[in-house]
Amino acid sequence: MNGFDLQAFLAEQRSEGVQDSEGSFTVAREKALTKMAHYALPDPYSWALKIVQAANSWEADLLEIAQSRIATSFFFRPKNEEDLPTDEEIVSVLQSGKLEGSIGLLGMALCALVQQAKLSFVLAVRRGPDTQKPIYAGDDTSALDQETREKWTAMSRPGIRLTVSHFRGDESFLGRYTPTVLGVPRRDIEIVRILEEQAFASPTAITVDRRLLTSVRCSKLGMFEAIYRPFMSGRFQEDRVEATIHSPLPERQHFSSIRLAPPQRGPHFLVCSLEWRVQRALATGMGPFAGLPAPPRHRVYWVRHGVVVEKKSVLNTSSGTVLSLFLPADSYRSDLTGLSVELPEKEKGVVVDLVVQAASSLINEGANYLATIQTFGGEDSREWSFEPQPTGSITAAGFSLATESLGTLAEYARSMRDRALEALNEMVQFPGTRKKLLDNWRVFLGADFEAVQRDVEGFREARF
Repeated sequence: MNGFDLQAFLAEQRSEGVQDSEGSFTVAREKALTKMAHYALPDPYSWALKIVQAANSWEADLLEIAQSRIATSFFFRPKNEEDLPTDEEIVSVLQSGKLEGSIGLLGMALCALVQQAKLSFVLAVRRGPDTQKPIYAGDDTSALDQETREKWTAMSRPGIRLTVSHFRGDESFLGRYTPTVLGVPRRDIEIVRILEEQAFASPTAITVDRRLLTSVRCSKLGMFEAIYRPFMSGRFQEDRVEATIHSPLPERQHFSSIRLAPPQRGPHFLVCSLEWRVQRALATGMGPFAGLPAPPRHRVYWVRHGVVVEKKSVLNTSSGTVLSLFLPADSYRSDLTGLSVELPEKEKGVVVDLVVQAASSLINEGANYLATIQTFGGEDSREWSFEPQPTGSITAAGFSLATESLGTLAEYARSMRDRALEALNEMVQFPGTRKKLLDNWRVFLGADFEAVQRDVEGFREARF
């Protein structure tokens, strides 16, 4: 079973396409796919965002990503296994050039990979016990033998696996084994970069080598690395707000744990606050955090199938509290890419209403919490814990002798350093220090709550 060589097929089916009234291309085959890719995706790595959108469109629980120095593999399983497409359905969508629905989102990623990014891929679907024949395109995967392509699509359970080679045909085949020596760009890093910047609000959890990407620590919500922590998250339920307190005060044994409810598919908000070590440094004017700039602005994000496609910022006058509002934009008018939306005229009124509700909840729930908490220990954080698959569904495709083992050793050294620093910080606490910090923290947040309440008026004046 050799699989389906998409690129070879397209080369045999060159024809002029006709653009219909809706802006899609009819049976233009290679030329249509070329136009679709170049019209749309704004970044050479935007194809990775289309994979996220496909996983969210199928309502997958997890998008699992595994990387080696030479390839990145994506695996997800639609919520309903019956929705798994056949290889014939995927090829049919690619042939037609009409990239619609969940398969169309995936198809646009494949088109951009080959035509715009000039990269190669191997795609396969496992339905039940059997994996269907792979679909592949690009100079690199076309040069691979059949056995290697099948290894690149290996899965332990039903789902969709796409493996993307970081290697281009003009970078010589030796680049597969010694990419650093030959100066091949670090495309694995760029893939993660764009996901961190625009997919952090994905309701479908995203892991990269078992590291959760959809979390405060790994996204722009973390702002200055880990110095901001979630204080409250909430979702809007008709005429009320369902809020949860996530105290930024750490447990003694879990110094750097980040507590955060998972992203929601409906409108929701998150309030982050400077954690207590940073507040101590700011109060004393000493330490690595002294002299921090003003906090980032409050922000509104519009999320389309798990990808941030629009955002607005509003002035923040607090000392260290940031309100982020997330709104679904799946049903809004979009361009061909699906990565940009047109906001309706009434959207500003919706935003102002939700921000007022979120701020009111912060004032009421936050004030009650600060009035009742007495100690650092024994608090119910109601933490959302993410557990990766105990046994990975996929393994990284390929191996780079020049860099793989060095990267693993460096990661191990960093983890040991972080543990040592946390243990040292925990040992130097003086009697009464924690109670004093708690008192200062209560005053700090109390003043910030009032500032956020004033900032709500800024949302009324914001331009959309």
